[in-house]
Amino acid sequence: MNRKAKNTSTGRPTVDDDWLSTHRDALVDMLSCWWGEVGWELPRATTREELWAALEPVREHPNRHRISRLLLVSSESATPDQIREERKANEEAIKAIYEARDRQRTCLDAVTQAEMAKGQASPEQMKDVDAQASKRKADLEGASRAYDAARKEQQDIEKKLDQMEAGFAQDELLMFIDKRFIHGRYARTPRKLADAMAGLPYTQGVHFMGAWQSYARCSKLDCPPHPRFQLFETIQSIWNKSRKSKLPLLEFFHQQITALPKTITVKRVDPISGKEFEDKIQNVIRYLLVDSWPIWTLAIKKSFEFQVEIERVPFLICANFAKVQRDPRTSVALVLGTTEGTGNSGS
Repeated sequence: MNRKAKNTSTGRPTVDDDWLSTHRDALVDMLSCWWGEVGWELPRATTREELWAALEPVREHPNRHRISRLLLVSSESATPDQIREERKANEEAIKAIYEARDRQRTCLDAVTQAEMAKGQASPEQMKDVDAQASKRKADLEGASRAYDAARKEQQDIEKKLDQMEAGFAQDELLMFIDKRFIHGRYARTPRKLADAMAGLPYTQGVHFMGAWQSYARCSKLDCPPHPRFQLFETIQSIWNKSRKSKLPLLEFFHQQITALPKTITVKRVDPISGKEFEDKIQNVIRYLLVDSWPIWTLAIKKSFEFQVEIERVPFLICANFAKVQRDPRTSVALVLGTTEGTGNSGS
């Protein structure tokens, strides 16, 4: 797809499609990989506090800077115009810092010159040189105070700006996922959430837009299905089917997983002729489930240690898979064969 930049020579600058797509795809990856941890609470958040809690699992994610405004605790509220005005104020404050620093350096050079002159002045000149040195030191002290004041003012503006952008981003996302709006169906997948989040402010100097405008823009940009979310959807589908089965839960899961096709057909384009053709490739979802079945077994069992909503079970299974996989005790359990059998936990 040809992505045309949205920036024009007239009107308010906005985000171009290439940047928006790259940012959105990174968000899709983050949310898809952690959907088990965030996918239940995030689409159900109705307050900023609930939003912060929902995103807590990804607070230390390598790409957390992309959701920095959504993670920041803020009580501020702001309109886009107010944010833009505060950004201009911040730019002016940064400019003032540079000017104050240049003045400080000029004064420092003058003091250094006066100190050097003391070693070269005659006794008759010393009184005047000392007077000049004292004056220049006073000028330097004043310039240093002005520099410190400029830095303090800019830091205060920047802190307020961060809070304003965070409040705006969080309110926009909450409005997008509010179940009162078309029953919240827009917020049920990583892709749709990422489409809404991509245009929100996340760092100073980057153009931004509201959640609905971001969703409208991003939904038109290509984004292939993410394997990790497809994995979740497969677990969710099997879990839903299991409610009507009389087989023990683990046995039913294993049966459904092994029944998945070993290969899938995908469409490709020949780079030379440009013609589209079909190609068979390994079904990665089946491979990930079959290859790690002992760990999935432990994850499924762990998901029934506490009673939860039926619809939440697939999220727990995927979240527990990651926990079990990282747990050093898992290798011991596998060696001892504690995952053997297909008991009826949760059935």
